[in-house]
Amino acid sequence: MSEWFHIGSFPVFVVRSQRRLRTLALEVTPSGIRLRAPLRISLADLQAWAQQRQGWLEIAWQQQRQRHHTSGESGTPWRWLGQLLPCQHQPGDHRWHCQWDGQRLTVFSPAGVSQADVDRRIAAWLRTQASALLRNRVADWAKRLQMNYGQVRIKDQRTRWGSCSNRGNLNFNWRLVMAPEFVLDYVVVHELCHLREWNHSPRFWSLVEQAFPAYRTARQWLREEGGPLLALGLDPTPVSKP
Repeated sequence: MSEWFHIGSFPVFVVRSQRRLRTLALEVTPSGIRLRAPLRISLADLQAWAQQRQGWLEIAWQQQRQRHHTSGESGTPWRWLGQLLPCQHQPGDHRWHCQWDGQRLTVFSPAGVSQADVDRRIAAWLRTQASALLRNRVADWAKRLQMNYGQVRIKDQRTRWGSCSNRGNLNFNWRLVMAPEFVLDYVVVHELCHLREWNHSPRFWSLVEQAFPAYRTARQWLREEGGPLLALGLDPTPVSKP
């Protein structure tokens, strides 16, 4: 389970390390602050430690946001398959629409709209792309693994990257399209394997490993990067690892 808390108006995501860290480390990113910490320190103690550095964090946070809010650019660090998605806003059009030229997403809008409105349109565009991409990846992996499934639904989930119902229906968080492709594929394989094993037993993980040997790397990425990713297009919410 991901851990996070707020300092002022921005989120701080805790990244636990298996190593014997003796010090705490703060990293400022456009979507929040990462706090790298040993396993043994409680969340309350980490929050108190970060609170003492609120002044410095607020300055560093504002500087980071300003660097990502240059003229004509979206201030939110949207991503596509693990890479930053360049986004440009062009106001003055008679209607909302998005145009992707292979390198940059341009959002056309009526005049006088807010940045929040623009970000909502970008999120909607990404969700549409997620619908097509995830359905294609599920069909591809199901064919490889010789599995049958029901419906595929793309959701705005707050606590999961994916899920599988007892009817064989698969649900996926649309934000997976912002993760690297190997992470997206891992979540697809994970949920497909639940069609044979409805638990997280050693037998289940054996199925996952046979189908996707790099699953441990993908799980680690979700543990370390998944929390900040969920901050995009939604108030940050803890997410359980699949």
